[in-house]
Amino acid sequence: MAPLAELCIQKGFNVSGSDQEMSAEVDRLRSLGASIQTQTQGLQGLHPDLIIYSSAINEKNLVMKEALQQKIPVIKRAKLLGDLMRTHYSLAVSGTHGKSTTTAMLAEIFVHCGEDPSLVLGAQLQSNGSGARNGRSNYLIVEADEYDQSFLSMWPSIAIITNIEAEHLDSYGSLAALEGAFVEFINRVPCHGLALLNLDDDACRKIEKQITAPYKSYALTESADYQAREVRLEVSGCRYEFWHLDKPVCEVELILSGIHNVSNSLAAMAVASEQGLDLSKAAEALKDFKGARRRFEKIGEHAGITVYEDYAHHPTELDAVVKAALQKKPQRLLMIFQPHLFSRTRIFYREIASAMKAVSRVWVCDIYASREEPIVGVDSSMIRDAAKKMGIESVEYGGSLEQCMQLLLQELHEGDMVLLVGAGSIGGKGTMILEAVGTKK
Repeated sequence: MAPLAELCIQKGFNVSGSDQEMSAEVDRLRSLGASIQTQTQGLQGLHPDLIIYSSAINEKNLVMKEALQQKIPVIKRAKLLGDLMRTHYSLAVSGTHGKSTTTAMLAEIFVHCGEDPSLVLGAQLQSNGSGARNGRSNYLIVEADEYDQSFLSMWPSIAIITNIEAEHLDSYGSLAALEGAFVEFINRVPCHGLALLNLDDDACRKIEKQITAPYKSYALTESADYQAREVRLEVSGCRYEFWHLDKPVCEVELILSGIHNVSNSLAAMAVASEQGLDLSKAAEALKDFKGARRRFEKIGEHAGITVYEDYAHHPTELDAVVKAALQKKPQRLLMIFQPHLFSRTRIFYREIASAMKAVSRVWVCDIYASREEPIVGVDSSMIRDAAKKMGIESVEYGGSLEQCMQLLLQELHEGDMVLLVGAGSIGGKGTMILEAVGTKK
């Protein structure tokens, strides 16, 4: 919601809002002129013409109740974003993983190439702390979220599918239904637009025959229109050769770690090529791209201890960030993992445990419930128990997030890398770890 609110402010609207608690995002919106209060205050003192809400909000919310009583129009966030897309040449990035980073890469490339796009990103850029941009060109670059069928309210001119994996099954019911939604989304691309499909992904190859929109492909390991070849994963980042139709075009260098970011950048470079941008300038933009906030974000370093944060909450994402961290070759990798949602933990606890096998020490803290009520018999100890059954002795249940942080601090040594992972309240705790390291005697 924060980037969309910021874009509305930049476009000259008066913006107010409410949230469960104060945060860095709230502070930023207030600094830009928005009036933000806690949800318990309802619409007290506010007189909105329109209320926009996210999928995390239900009819029990006080603001929603009062809006209905006062007959104030209400629409979902995705509907407003879809309406904005109708008035622009829109580039939408969808997929289970890699949406935020690929979207941010596209924005960086288009800005560097002088195109001045607008942007709505589901995260904040490390470079400026914002996920919004009100550009003067007709380009609008957006992150298209599949949760709650949100992306089916959108109308992309160019649509990317990075990958499709079992996720948000509480919303879809089955993987087949999820795959069907991606097909419906990508087929919204008009005849003068383009869809872009990642052929390294099994599910993307599975749905390929159902695509009726004009499309092209990209891949690292499969034959495709766009390819990354001669990939090198180094301590400093990644390098590869960008190929189009079996011909080398240019070399791409990233300061980001992880083979997944090679794939993300390949998609962004493919779009740049299709839009006729200067690909040498596009590669320049990626060379300096720092990434989105909480996507293997380096928080800082003190006394030989380096702290990173990541938003990973799905086992595939967890596996990717662990591999990215190990690419840096730390002496030891220590991690606190905060599971996100009871339903996701129930489905994926074994896969989550398996993704931790290469980590030196892991403390799993209590589940961050978010929009869910607790599920009887589901808790974080399931991950620890699954790890033990797999012979992974480095994983333990640590209790609350605060308790896990204390356990971590007791174990830290010079040369360690700390990784704080999860989509909940663990975000922003990296600074506290660094401060605590600084006060240790």
